[in-house]
Amino acid sequence: MKIVFITNMMNHHQKPVADYLYQKFGDNYHFVTTMPIPKKFLNVGYKNNDDCPYIIPLYEEKNKMLVEQMVVDADVVIMGGTHIETLIDLRVKTGRLLLFYSERWHKRRRSYLALPLRYLNGYVYHRFTRFNHLNTYLLCASSFVPNDCRWAFAFKGKTYKWGYFPPFKEIDMDSVLKKRAENDFVELLYVARSLKLKHPELAIKAVQNLFKQGNNVRLTMIGGPFDGNKQSEKVFEYCKQQEKMTPDCLRVLGAVDNASVREIMLKSDVFVFTSDRNEGWGASLNEAMSSGCACIVSDAIGSSNFLIEDGVNGLLFKNKDVSSLAEKILMTLNVDYRSKLSRNAYQTMLKEWQPNIAAERLVNLIQQLSEGKDTIYKSGPCSKAYPVK
Repeated sequence: MKIVFITNMMNHHQKPVADYLYQKFGDNYHFVTTMPIPKKFLNVGYKNNDDCPYIIPLYEEKNKMLVEQMVVDADVVIMGGTHIETLIDLRVKTGRLLLFYSERWHKRRRSYLALPLRYLNGYVYHRFTRFNHLNTYLLCASSFVPNDCRWAFAFKGKTYKWGYFPPFKEIDMDSVLKKRAENDFVELLYVARSLKLKHPELAIKAVQNLFKQGNNVRLTMIGGPFDGNKQSEKVFEYCKQQEKMTPDCLRVLGAVDNASVREIMLKSDVFVFTSDRNEGWGASLNEAMSSGCACIVSDAIGSSNFLIEDGVNGLLFKNKDVSSLAEKILMTLNVDYRSKLSRNAYQTMLKEWQPNIAAERLVNLIQQLSEGKDTIYKSGPCSKAYPVK
């Protein structure tokens, strides 16, 4: 099977799946990037991957004709994070399988009916609905993409669950929970860059209120500001000020390397994820569930409705609602309930959402679609994706 994956740039949440596919298919797998990784991303942990044998930089002129031929010859082309009309047209003319993948199309909350008519008639048709009757399908890297598709009358019955897949490492949950039982507090963890869309104030206010009421909770916050971003620096400064005001229930660590984040996750009882609808996916949720944390997640985050079954392997709270978040945190103070959520979260990643399983499912889905069949999966990656109610 020849697979060509085209996107803007490689990131560490895509690489585990890409590595697996390269190990499986060797030189029949290629990952095409359309731009070099910007310096601001390199500064926060992205890697160049210049020596990666399967990556082809399309932004280098010498590779353009090579990529065009690959697009024509491949058994499947997967494109996301970029939209290159010339390559799409080349692929469509072959009549062979083309998969798009996408986060939600409209992150800002606004009425679709308020959009200009030229947008409705032009952009939406050109980018989405014109593919309805072609050999094209959509991998949804957000649980809200099917809602956008329904509005645009696009990809009906042709949407499948996908996402981002950071590295996964098996753990002994009995040992992890035994170690956490030694904590002096119910340890809550927040991991995110200091950005307004992440809403750290929700986690801070909820924990401060619960602590004042006599609950033995403490919040550790990981993540610093983007260099030179004044709004980001302002958000981080707010967090530091709150730490000074309530040091007994709040620790702000700033930027921490990935290995240390993993260690802290394994020691933390509860992971709190408070972003709004602008959070396309949110791979830190994958990482927290893989670490066996009980997860409390905003219902507006792209990954929330794919990864979390409310009350079974995590808890969803109402977006931007401090009271709803505090209520869910209170539920996790029951150690038996918290342990159940933790174990189920880990099992979700182990059995369905780890990179190797996602990669194998993708290969199977490609085979099924190529034969005119549909997915065999009922849940998890490459199962059908339906609009969120």
